[in-house]
Amino acid sequence: MSLCLLVPLSLVPGRAYADTTEDIFGRAVFYTVQIKTAVPVPFEGEEQGAWSGAGFLVDRQRGWIMTNAHVASRSPSTVEVGFKDRDFIDAQKVYVDPYLDLAIIAIDPSLIPPASVMPELDCGDLPRVGHPVGAFGHPWGLNFTGTRGIISGITSRFLQEDLQTDAPINEGNSGGPLISLQHGKIVGINSATLAEKNAQNVNFVLPMKYACKVLELLRAGKNPSPPELPVQFIKDVDERRELRVVNSFLDPEKLSLKAGDLILSIEGSDEKLENETRLVHALRGHLENFILVVKRGGNTLWVKGSLEPKPYILERKGVYFSGILFGHFYYRDRKVMPIGEIIVHSVQKGSIGNLSTIEKGDILDGVDGHDVRTLEDLYGRLGRFKNQEKVTVRLKRFADPPVDSIFEYIEQAVKVEDLRWVSQGKRS
Repeated sequence: MSLCLLVPLSLVPGRAYADTTEDIFGRAVFYTVQIKTAVPVPFEGEEQGAWSGAGFLVDRQRGWIMTNAHVASRSPSTVEVGFKDRDFIDAQKVYVDPYLDLAIIAIDPSLIPPASVMPELDCGDLPRVGHPVGAFGHPWGLNFTGTRGIISGITSRFLQEDLQTDAPINEGNSGGPLISLQHGKIVGINSATLAEKNAQNVNFVLPMKYACKVLELLRAGKNPSPPELPVQFIKDVDERRELRVVNSFLDPEKLSLKAGDLILSIEGSDEKLENETRLVHALRGHLENFILVVKRGGNTLWVKGSLEPKPYILERKGVYFSGILFGHFYYRDRKVMPIGEIIVHSVQKGSIGNLSTIEKGDILDGVDGHDVRTLEDLYGRLGRFKNQEKVTVRLKRFADPPVDSIFEYIEQAVKVEDLRWVSQGKRS
């Protein structure tokens, strides 16, 4: 099964709600926005092009708007925001999460329409199955429209823990609010739909509980990044709702986890850590001197730990030349099979690089007969070639099918053209 991403804190005390569905959707018009995004050079996992989605106001004073990471993009992009019956205005990314499908973008607060309102966010426990909800957004270009359904379930089958809903969610809904039709608060962010031929209204939503903590930390001026966690867990295909370690590549001095460990909780919290999303949530903002409660070989242990935060997505950079974007990539078990540090993130159609047999996902093995381990080294070696001179690039890719070798190797002579760094902040 696969998911199709749909593009392409007001921590105010709750009040008794007697609003009708019409009232709730009517209010959503005044805090929901349209978002347009253009990505000229994409990093791995994203596509070149332009698309639209939704978002909603979460901080009027700062001009902050919450949406999906796949709407604002984890690649360098141009983002614009439009309120209902208003022209689009420029937006900048404040934070893009490397784990959750979550982004915070900002606009000039003075450009927020006076009639706009602040929504209430449900930052508490996840809504139960059967809870009535409404999805609001811009499905298929039908702007500022709503659909309704219920919470169908909660699942962590697709990496992060999501709410499942049968409220119709379509392309253009991504990043928009999923609203409780009982109390009118936003309970989640519309994110994806099940991409199966016969699937009917099997849609997934990022729970507001997890987004609220990121927002809270950002407001406090703290780093909301998830931990760097090179640990593999058993995939919960049977919905056992337990977090069991398969491999840990952590420095034991930082956090000593062993194969077979069952992670139960964080000391001081009663919440059971049923999946990785809950562990990440519990650790955000508390990466130093925490204690995990772990079951190991029938014994309960208290394991002290400190972890580093993941690097900021907005500080990611790549080396671009001749239509090819090279960048670092991350995989948890790289110590099991160290295959390289730099891959081809994208190859632009119609470019010089596109004329070669170089493909997205190829792993850099060498340049001009030299090993290359860093982007700085790659940029420096390419910079020795004058414009239009050819450089020999050696790459490897996973053999398909892998008969007697995991990798196959290719070597291509490519003209060096338009060599530059690509990042969110600058392109030089």
